[in-house]
Amino acid sequence: MTLLNKKAITLAEVCVVTGIYSLFILAFYATMDIGMKSWKMGEIKGDIKSTAACVLRRMTGEIEKADDVTISISNTAGGASYICFETPVYNGEIQHASDKGSLLWQGHILYYTLIDELNREGTAKILYRRYIPHNKTSPYKSEKRLFPTLLSGIKNYIDDRTLTEEEREEGQTIKKMCNKLSIASFKELYGNVNIELTFKEHLRNSTDAKVAIESTGSDSICTETYLIKASVKAKN
Repeated sequence: MTLLNKKAITLAEVCVVTGIYSLFILAFYATMDIGMKSWKMGEIKGDIKSTAACVLRRMTGEIEKADDVTISISNTAGGASYICFETPVYNGEIQHASDKGSLLWQGHILYYTLIDELNREGTAKILYRRYIPHNKTSPYKSEKRLFPTLLSGIKNYIDDRTLTEEEREEGQTIKKMCNKLSIASFKELYGNVNIELTFKEHLRNSTDAKVAIESTGSDSICTETYLIKASVKAKN
């Protein structure tokens, strides 16, 4: 009987092929991981820049219409930072007295930060905007306030709770302007208000970025920080 000379794959050949295939998969995954991380960082950076620019543009526009004697500022390390000022704006327009042409002050605007309790690290802050009108009845337009004043009891207005029914009926509003805020600094120097907002995003703690960070162990690679500054002068 003649035995046929049949070729077969040996165990060594299987191991070699498996090893090469594994190296290829690892290289492919590493490349995809870097690409996903870069894409996610770019997306977050764009979101942070857009949010920061919108917030700062609104703040500076409102401060510019205020009187510098009504500006109150506080920067507390680890606590609430705030800037408060009076505004003559009602429904987007500066109000003037019909007989004298003087400004009619409508209410106080308070920007303040509080710790974001939902943040895992406990360091991120949320920036809020609260409006307290002088006229407590609808339509909340003041016709008598000719002289600018400071807001008394500012700390009583700094909280993250939902407004009561009475406060809403008085025309008060609270709006969450942005989160992921690391530092908010307000300073007044020679009549100018200097604002610095620092935003920080940790990809490691982001629930929507797991794919981009699974294969890395470095927090420094997965953090995006963005600082935006502005200086504005109250002109009224």
